[in-house]
Amino acid sequence: MAIDGPPKPTVSRRAAIAMGLAFLAAGAYPLAVGLGLATARRASLHVPLWVAALAGTCFILVGALLLIPESSSRLRGFVGGVFVTALASTFDWIAFGPGERYFGAGFPAGAWLPHSGSSETSARIVFGLAAVVLDAVALWGWVRWARAPGEPDGQSKSGG
Repeated sequence: MAIDGPPKPTVSRRAAIAMGLAFLAAGAYPLAVGLGLATARRASLHVPLWVAALAGTCFILVGALLLIPESSSRLRGFVGGVFVTALASTFDWIAFGPGERYFGAGFPAGAWLPHSGSSETSARIVFGLAAVVLDAVALWGWVRWARAPGEPDGQSKSGG
């Protein structure tokens, strides 16, 4: 008896569509605010509008990934690449962008981070580490996507 590895989790198509639509809805408002199509109290928005738009776009891209059929592997790879790049860009801005950051929630990383007396510095270090990892994952994903055979969507490698 051959063992192919752990079972692959599956989600019904109906559940994927429901989750995809929920992600699209969750991303619509921040994207609209970022594009100037909706308003938000400026005092509650501590990021440039383009960052709000990018954050909303991340949710919309996840929703799109859930809605795109699995048979469209090239399109799913492209949308996934845009998602990881957008997420990485958001983390890059938080970690390395100009201006002061406001971090309202604590996180249990303080035990292994250097104590600089600033929660902003500690949080930027954590986001910086995550940003570098996400940047590398995005680069790796784009290289893999670009090198993949250009098979038309809807056709599997077995010719079906």
